[in-house]
Amino acid sequence: CTGESASFSVTATGTILSYQWKRNGINLSDGAKISGSQTPDLVIASLDITDAGIYTCVVTGSFNTANSTGAVLTINEAGVITGQPGNKNICEGDWLVLEVTATGSGITYLWEKNNAPITPGPSITGINTPLLVITDVTSADAGSYRCVISNPCKTEISNPAIVTINPDVSFSAHPVSD
Repeated sequence: CTGESASFSVTATGTILSYQWKRNGINLSDGAKISGSQTPDLVIASLDITDAGIYTCVVTGSFNTANSTGAVLTINEAGVITGQPGNKNICEGDWLVLEVTATGSGITYLWEKNNAPITPGPSITGINTPLLVITDVTSADAGSYRCVISNPCKTEISNPAIVTINPDVSFSAHPVSD
């Protein structure tokens, strides 16, 4: 995850060994966030997206040079909600559509109603996507909805969207003829 550190190590045998770490084939040197670029142990502190790549180590001994296999470093960006679901005031029989937008890598979604995960049903789709759809809503669909987004770096919960379902108009009494 961005902000964390990563380390790589190699073990080599031979005499009078020297080491040179590379990222994507380019020599690394010690500096603000890199240490050990010419040792068996490389450390990269405070990772950002530009640190992603393939890391290899060239080991030179008295009589030959050997290249390590590459180790892939993938940097995940924390998931962040960039668009919140909004409150809804709809009628029975309408469709309920709630959406959340997020940035980051490897995000998963889980919609909840009244702080409990929503279970799929014939009229419910998208419980694990950014777009929750409930068709043919009833008064039972009223409540507080939110989306939990997660990735390897962070979990974040959206603001609640309050859903109000207005009942269909119906007569409790009809006019009577005289």
